[in-house]
Amino acid sequence: MDSRCPICNKKIAHKTPLQFEIHVNNCLDNPSNPVAPTHNSSTSVINDATTSLSESTITSISPVPYVVEKRKLPWFKRIVGTTFTVDAFCYGKIDNCTAYFLSHFHSDHYQGLSKSFNYGPIYCSQITANLLTALLGIDSNSIVPLPLNEPIDIEGITVILIDANHCPGAVLFHFSIPSNTSDTPTRILHTGDFRVHRSHMHHPLWKCDILDFIYLDTTYCNKKYSFPSQDIVLDVIAEIAKEISEGKCVTDLWPKQKQAKKKKLSFTDNGERQLMAAWINRPQSPVFSSKPASKNSTLDMFNFTFTPSQTPTKTLYLVGSYTIGKEKVFRTIAKVTNSKVYADAQKRRVLRCLMDTELDQMFVTKPEDADIHVVSMGKLNKDAVWEKLSGLRRRYKQVVVIKPTGWTFDTIRENVNESEDRISVSTLKPTFLEFDSNKPPYKSFYYPKVAVIGIPYSEHSSYRELRDFLVNGVHEVGKVVPTVSVGNWEVFEKDFKTWEEERKKVVVKREGDGMCGILKKRKGFITA
Repeated sequence: MDSRCPICNKKIAHKTPLQFEIHVNNCLDNPSNPVAPTHNSSTSVINDATTSLSESTITSISPVPYVVEKRKLPWFKRIVGTTFTVDAFCYGKIDNCTAYFLSHFHSDHYQGLSKSFNYGPIYCSQITANLLTALLGIDSNSIVPLPLNEPIDIEGITVILIDANHCPGAVLFHFSIPSNTSDTPTRILHTGDFRVHRSHMHHPLWKCDILDFIYLDTTYCNKKYSFPSQDIVLDVIAEIAKEISEGKCVTDLWPKQKQAKKKKLSFTDNGERQLMAAWINRPQSPVFSSKPASKNSTLDMFNFTFTPSQTPTKTLYLVGSYTIGKEKVFRTIAKVTNSKVYADAQKRRVLRCLMDTELDQMFVTKPEDADIHVVSMGKLNKDAVWEKLSGLRRRYKQVVVIKPTGWTFDTIRENVNESEDRISVSTLKPTFLEFDSNKPPYKSFYYPKVAVIGIPYSEHSSYRELRDFLVNGVHEVGKVVPTVSVGNWEVFEKDFKTWEEERKKVVVKREGDGMCGILKKRKGFITA
C-alpha cells in the first residue's frame, strides 16, 4: 500500500504499518528543514509543555504543507450513531463529521494532520495534544485535550478516556450515546491501539454494563502472536541487565541456547515465567515489586522499587524506540543498573511532552555520561550501529542492542489441539553484528562483535490477550469491529465465533448473534 508521510510529504510504499512507522520516525528524528513552530494557545498545560522546549540546542519540526488527497472513508472510522470519527485524518474534510478523535501520536493514526487542518475540533489526551503542537505545529486552538477517567459531555454524548497501555498519551474512548426510545444508552468502546492490562480486565465501564460495539485493535489477532505478558518480559529485561551489571558477558547468559530452543511450555502465567527463565538459563528471581496504579493518572504498571547494583556497569545498551513508545524498556534497565540515559535533542524534546518528571531526570545531554542510549528502531542495523559507536568518545566492555518488538516472538503448532497455545524460544536467540577490524570500513574499529537481543515486548495486545479480554474482561458485548487488517474478515469471524462459544460457558446466552456478528452484516449502521 502507499501512504503519504506527514513530515516529508513523500508517498511511501509499505507492506505493514510498522514499515511506515519507521519511515515517519526517521523523518521526525532527522528533520531536513527544521522550522520553529509558533504556539498561540489558551491552554496553559500545552503552553507550559511547549514553551520549555525552545532551547537553542533543540530543533523543531514543521511538516511540509500539502493538500490531503480525497480518499474514501472506511466505514469503521465512524462511530456508529454519532457524527464522530476516530483516527481519520487522511480523508480530507469528512462529510457529516463534527468531531475528530485521535487515539494517540503514532503516524498511522495521525497521518493527514498538518498545520492547515481546520475541519473541526481534535479531541485527544493531554500528552497527545502536547506532541501535536510541539512536533507537527498544529494550532493548539484546534485541539481539545481531555482528562483521563472523567466523563465529558461532547455534543450530548458522554465520552471517557482510559489509558490504553500502548504508548504515552494513548487512550481508549468510551462513548455513551443517549437513546430516543430507551433509558439505556448505546455504549461503544474504541480501543485505538492498546495492550490489555489487568485494569482493563476489571474496568467498571464494561465489567458491569453491556458494550454494544467494540472497535478492536486487531494488530496481533492471529494465533501465531501469543507473546508473553509485558510485566514478565520486563522482569526478564531487568534480570539480564542485573546479570550484566554484575560482570557477566552477554554470551554467558545463553550457554544452553540449543537445549532451550527445543523446550515447549503450556501458555499459562507460570509457563511464561518458566519459558523466559529458560531463555536466560536461570531461575527467575524477581528484581521488582509493583505498586498499584494511581486512579487519575496513566497506568503506572512498572513503578517499581529496586536495589541498584553496587558494581558500575561497563556495558553500553542501545535500546530501540519509536518517536514515542518503548519507554518502559529503557526505564527498567536504567533503574536496575542505576545508569543515566542519553537521547539526542530531538528525542529529549519529545519526551518532555510526556510530562514525566522521573523520566526527565534519567536523561543526560552528553552521550559519554550515559550507559543507555535510546536510538530509533530503524537505526539498529549494522552500518547504523557502527556509525553510532564510531562517534563515541567513551569505550565500553561490551555493547548490547535491545530490540523490543512483538514481531520477535511467535508460537509454533505441532500436533496440538486448536484451542491450546504453546510457545517456543527459537526466535529469542541472540544474534551478533560482527565487524572485521582488518577490513574497511571497520578498520581499527574497537568493537569486533555487538550482541543484538530481540525482546518479545509489544505495546499491542497478543492474540491470547484479545481472547481473554473479550471472553472474560467484558460483561457482555454485542458487535466487534476489527480496525486493523480489516481484509481478514473471515479469519476474525472464525475467531470471534470460537470465543463466543467460550463465553457461553461462563455467561448466559445473549440475544442476537453475539460478538461474531460483525458490523459488515448490519448495513445501515455505518456509512460506507
